[in-house]
Amino acid sequence: INGKNCFRIVAQPAGEPTLPPVELFIDRETYLPVRTKCITPTEMGKIPNTVDYLTFRKIHGAMVGETVKMQQLNIVLTAELQELKLNCPIPDSIFDAEKVENEEE
Repeated sequence: INGKNCFRIVAQPAGEPTLPPVELFIDRETYLPVRTKCITPTEMGKIPNTVDYLTFRKIHGAMVGETVKMQQLNIVLTAELQELKLNCPIPDSIFDAEKVENEEE
């Protein structure tokens, strides 16, 4: 993939046996991710999604994806890392589940 020999890892989403598996492609030399592929089931059908990791940046000793190309149907987006914050406080409220309308109690 993208000129790299890769390991292919197939993973089933945890606790979701009806969802299609996710494919991960890992560079054999660097062990960095090269591509992720999955299928998203929607009311309009199954939509393929692909993410290619184009560039990485070393931050505090870890390689972080800097530029990615995302493809879904005929839409292709390229995203670049703009900001990375370390050890940011996360409010407890972010983990509060919203009550779903008509949810059985």
